[in-house]
Amino acid sequence: MRYPIVLFDIDGTLLDTSGTGIRALNRMVLELFGLKDAFEGYSFAGRTDLGIIRDAFQRNFQRHYTPEELDTCLGTYLRYLEEELSRPGHKVKLLPGIPDTLGPLRDAGVHLGLATGNLRQGAALKLKAAGIDQYFAFGGFGSDHEDRALLTALAAQRGREHAGLHDLPGQSVLVIGDSPLDIKAAHGAGLHVLSVCTGWNGPEELGSLGPEHLLVDLSNARALLDILGA
Repeated sequence: MRYPIVLFDIDGTLLDTSGTGIRALNRMVLELFGLKDAFEGYSFAGRTDLGIIRDAFQRNFQRHYTPEELDTCLGTYLRYLEEELSRPGHKVKLLPGIPDTLGPLRDAGVHLGLATGNLRQGAALKLKAAGIDQYFAFGGFGSDHEDRALLTALAAQRGREHAGLHDLPGQSVLVIGDSPLDIKAAHGAGLHVLSVCTGWNGPEELGSLGPEHLLVDLSNARALLDILGA
């Protein structure tokens, strides 16, 4: 198999939470600092949660957070994220192909993990709300590092350990993501990329950054299995 380990981004790749993360962040900043619409005009695509909070402090206070402030921000954000995801009538939308793709990949022997800017606990909340948390046994998270390339490299290493493929080269690990930052992070970690156009960026923009593979979405499970060599 060409890619026995596959690392998925979450938001814009696996699912769409209809802005629950942004609402939770805005509620956190409003509660703790009295700031309304603190992220207006900010691009969240491909960012890590730690990086988002760092940027919020720089934009609004022109300084870095303290360790105590970070702990308070993260705890408050996760509380609001859980509230937003559990609101009556709220549904997390699985993106095209996801409901019918994860099972066949797992059945084909692919080791599925995550490479996401979400905090580990935030990722778990979103995946559980979408009903797909059972597919992912390892990953790299925004709580591991705010540098996406480093957390992606960590996800690959955890995947090797999980799969017992300790000498697997980076070119045999595939990252699936929807943003330019997913491509840059994967290549920064020495991994291959499959870009999908289910987020904010189209095929021309993503293709110009040199992903090894590019699909409109993951609705064609056979095309994905062919890329993986499964």
